[in-house]
This record gives sequence, C-alpha cells and structure tokens, in this order.
Amino acid sequence: MGGSLGLALREKGLAREIIGYDPSQANLDIALSRNLIDTATTDLHRAVASASLIVFAAPVSAIPPLMEAVASSVPHNALLTDLGSTKREITVQGERLFGSRFVGGHPMAGAEESGASAARPNLFQNATWILTSSTPNSEPAQKLSDWVSRLGAKPVAMTVEEHDFAVGLVSHLPHLMSFAFAGTVRGTLGVERAGQVSAGSYRDMMRVSVSAPALWADILYTNREALLVVAEKYEAHLNTLRKALESPNKTELLEVLKRFGEERQP
Repeated sequence: MGGSLGLALREKGLAREIIGYDPSQANLDIALSRNLIDTATTDLHRAVASASLIVFAAPVSAIPPLMEAVASSVPHNALLTDLGSTKREITVQGERLFGSRFVGGHPMAGAEESGASAARPNLFQNATWILTSSTPNSEPAQKLSDWVSRLGAKPVAMTVEEHDFAVGLVSHLPHLMSFAFAGTVRGTLGVERAGQVSAGSYRDMMRVSVSAPALWADILYTNREALLVVAEKYEAHLNTLRKALESPNKTELLEVLKRFGEERQP
C-alpha cells in the first residue's frame, strides 16, 4: 500500500520528494525501478530527518516499534500518519510520542497482492479513508483530512473504538470466513475438484483467502478483541440458519433468509 501511495502522490503532484525506507534493499530497488519513490534508504533516521509528512506503511504490529525507534529524528513540525488496518495500539502509541501531530489512518482499499510490485496509482481513488484522532478538530487532523481529499479519497473521522469494531465486522470477519471456507473446501472436496464445478460464488468466497497469511494473522490478532465479538454474532446467525435447515418445514428457512436479507439492505 505504501508503494501505491507513492504513485498516487506523484500523479497528483502532492510531494516535492518521496523518500522510501525499507530494511530490504531489494524492495527499495523495485520501488526505484517502478518510480514509486525518488530516494531510497535503509537508514530509518535519514528517511525522516527532513520530512514534512511521515507515513508508516508496514504490518500493524511493526508500526508502534517503528514509531518509537524514529521518534528522536522526527522534525518538530512534521505531520505523521499510518496505513494500518487496526488502530488502537497504533494511535495510542502515535499520540503518546507525537501528540496531535499523529493522526491514525486506514484507507479502505487494497488487494490480495502485496509489495512494491503490486503498487498502482488509482488504489485510493474514491476510497473511504478513515482517520482516527483524539482531537479530530485539531489543525493536524484537518490538514491530514485535506491531504486525503487531494489524493482522491474520502476522509471519514472515527474514534479508535468505532474504527476497530466497524472494520472488524465489514473487513476482518469476511477474511476469517474466507479462510474458513477455503479450509473446508480443501479438506472436503479438494480445490481441483471444486474448481470443476464452481462458479462466481465460489470464486468470490475463495478470493480473499489467497491474501498473505502472515499479513492477515498480524491484522486479525491485533484486532482480536473486536473480532471475537463480531465472530460470535456471526456464529449465532449461522446457527440460526443451521437450525432452520434441520426443520422439516421449509417455511422456517425461507423466513430466516428473508429476515437476514432485509437486515442487509441499507
């Protein structure tokens, strides 16, 4: 996602210089070859020393220690944000270190592929971009909101708690469901046989399960408190459907499907 941001910044003309940090020179070489960044460095402190905006684009569990490591080198007037999919630990750490200059961010955009080779400039176009801050009306929060808008995304202010619960429901739970579905298919029918009889619904359910397991283990675990709540609600609904299937009366199943379908409507 960081690579896509680099491309979007360049396309929109929103950065004088884009400095990319990564501990892997190989990743930096890809970023340079694709014109995602202007300058590459494996030195974290050098990366931020002259920055006016610092964006942490890393696995969610890696962001708090990154912020801690770089805190002494961040310019006093720099704005800071991140692209992490969970916000509680990141926002608490960011505001502890940088005060209101840190505003948590989560673009509701992405794909199954990851890394610099998967970057694309239109990833954030018309996407919701959630911003979390204890001071949503502060100057830094307003500046970040304007910056998001100029990227072509739609900024939405939320509390950390609102974000983690809502995203747990509409993003993280579907990933749990997809991984569970993939495991069921592989362990029962097999992917090859399933592919011979599958159509759109199968592909839709399986698509998310090819996401990077390490990345999603990180995301799901850091949001486990909210995710366990929504998973329990899902299990209750699934159990309702199962009981309706066990009923000798098809009408019961029909009524449940109709009720759940009505609840789905905006």
